[in-house]
Amino acid sequence: MAAHDSGAERLASGLWLRSDEQYRKGQKLLLEKDNESARACFLRAIEYSEKAENASRLKKFETGETL
Repeated sequence: MAAHDSGAERLASGLWLRSDEQYRKGQKLLLEKDNESARACFLRAIEYSEKAENASRLKKFETGETL
């Protein structure tokens, strides 16, 4: 996962946690056979994960930390 590799857990923890929550919620809904809601949660998880990755890469760039 690119967000994990970019250090998003540490540098953009709020967005990372939102992504993780949406992913877990999607898994639960999938087990409950609520496919439409699960899909929506997975799409939000992807969105938050990408935002977390971008935010962490930006912070690394601004501080001069190597990618």
